Amino acid sequence: AYVSKTLKLDQWRMDDKQLFRFDDVDDLKLFARRDYGVARFDRRIVSLRIFTDDYTGGHDDWRGMSTLTWDMATGKSVTLDDVFVKGAGWREFVLAYATPRLHKQADSDGMSVDLAFSGLEGSIANGANWVWGTDKAIVSFDLLINFSLNDARYDVEIPYAVLKRFMRTDAPIR
Repeated sequence: AYVSKTLKLDQWRMDDKQLFRFDDVDDLKLFARRDYGVARFDRRIVSLRIFTDDYTGGHDDWRGMSTLTWDMATGKSVTLDDVFVKGAGWREFVLAYATPRLHKQADSDGMSVDLAFSGLEGSIANGANWVWGTDKAIVSFDLLINFSLNDARYDVEIPYAVLKRFMRTDAPIR
């Protein structure tokens, strides 16, 4: 029930008139797509990424991503508070760990990124940007590219061995 409610599987996104305010325009057909990526699916944890791509009229389509991590034993979603020790400095560590890796990825793509304005701290603090594999966390970041309003999504994988000192001993994803 939680998964169905979270993913809003009981309704069509195209029925959301705040998002889809317009009708088809000439040959431009409105669309709503949803894809799923599985980071982990075992008897203990289900961790998914949900990707959306909506054309609602206008110049560009809207792309989004969110995550869902479910603890099969408790029947509840897993939050960052369930994983990390409060006050342990994990956010600062993840920022320091991710920043050079994001630069390297963007540089290898030939992209000029502005990390100062990309809201890295907010991405780290938002559990909707995290998925949990069997041996690593994956954090997604939307980076401003080429000094414009456009963004590109990059992921940083962080092995649990590296995060261990910040993780709760009873973290459900371990």
